[in-house]
Amino acid sequence: MAFFIYGIFNGTIYLKDSFEYLNQSVNLLNHGSWYCGKMDEPLLPQLYSLRPPGYGFFIMMLHLVVHSTIIISLTQTLLSIFNCYLAIRIINLFSSPSMNSRWIVLPFLFFPSQFIYANMIMPEMLLQTTIMLAVWFLLDYFKHQSNRSLLYFQLSITAALLVKPVFFIFPLISFSLLVLTARGLKHKSKAFLMHVIPVTAFFLVSYHNYEKTGYFEYSSVTQKLLINYSARYSAAFNH
Repeated sequence: MAFFIYGIFNGTIYLKDSFEYLNQSVNLLNHGSWYCGKMDEPLLPQLYSLRPPGYGFFIMMLHLVVHSTIIISLTQTLLSIFNCYLAIRIINLFSSPSMNSRWIVLPFLFFPSQFIYANMIMPEMLLQTTIMLAVWFLLDYFKHQSNRSLLYFQLSITAALLVKPVFFIFPLISFSLLVLTARGLKHKSKAFLMHVIPVTAFFLVSYHNYEKTGYFEYSSVTQKLLINYSARYSAAFNH
């Protein structure tokens, strides 16, 4: 909370990408589009597919309550506290009753995401929440063989996929994990069927991007990195 107050009063809650997410939230509300630029400027096809809609939707829902960037920072600070609580619960699943998990999770509080990104208009904190929930529900599934926990696990990794495009590999990892552990699982058919959820989200987003840009891709972030970094360094090296 101290870092939240510091960030608000020092005006350090924005990065360059922050404005793309803010634009996306406005476009989601007013146009039903997750375009990351301003609609009153020349439209760039890559901005239709640059960011999946998860974090923009998160901002939009908060702005429906209070239209202020401060509420975003405050909510993310609360998520940071919630994530620390989840970390303690997860550690308790593996630690002995005599072990104080609060001391184990203490270094977690000093990760940059907990006191820097939590107070910026960036998706890292929301992403951390989706991953922590995914871990919790997966462990609970292995412990109790509950289809409900498996469903929540799949929804959590789908949310992570929609928050940041780098997690498009998540469905493959979770599928591989369940294949490796399938021998000891009950309701195997239901377990594998639920993998349809994140895979469907991946293909729906990719198809949407195809309709807008002509490229069947989950995100144009890779193209942006290639243009902004790889191409520049290649040119410098050739010279």
